[in-house]
Amino acid sequence: MNYQVVTKAVSAFAVALISVACQKPQPSASNTPIRANADVKRSLGSLRPVSGSSYLMGPIESQTEGEYSSKGGSRSIHNYVFFNTADESVHTLMSTNDYWISETISFPETRESNQKSEPVQWFLYFVVKEDTDGDKKLTYKDNRVVAVSDAAGMGFTELITDVEEVFGQAIRDSNTLFVLYRSKSKKNVARIDLPNRKVVSTNELGLEFADMK
Repeated sequence: MNYQVVTKAVSAFAVALISVACQKPQPSASNTPIRANADVKRSLGSLRPVSGSSYLMGPIESQTEGEYSSKGGSRSIHNYVFFNTADESVHTLMSTNDYWISETISFPETRESNQKSEPVQWFLYFVVKEDTDGDKKLTYKDNRVVAVSDAAGMGFTELITDVEEVFGQAIRDSNTLFVLYRSKSKKNVARIDLPNRKVVSTNELGLEFADMK
């Protein structure tokens, strides 16, 4: 693929796509939802191929304040742009750049650099949308929403809300994903039907110890 040609095409679309989002937000009523990294300009990051597809995927991001990440880092991701090299169409994952996507995982997961990657079928997202700790910011201290989309960034669907902590996730087959998490101080495992984008069961994990949250 000629990535110089693709990059020029993407740039034309991206300028129009994020021009409004990159503007500094205007003062608004006090009941307006809190915006992640509120006063920082958004920009389009590097677009990279989605394995096994005709799509490129790139983040809409901002310079990170230290408290926005428990693992360090210098950029916060608020949305994704998907560019289809087949028909030169472009779309975003979500309709807003106000949230913070704390983590994104592809399934099948990316292999080591010396191994051939399998085609991506699904993306799993952990999204901070609300200020649940009352500090007037959206940070890693707030609860998350678990969401999925297909490899083209289509069909974005929120599946689990009010997630306090994620313990892990695993895909059993092309249709079934498990997410282990804590919500309302209970440790759960959710079984997700990926093609239908729905949680089909949620069971509490039998892990009770006096010194465990």
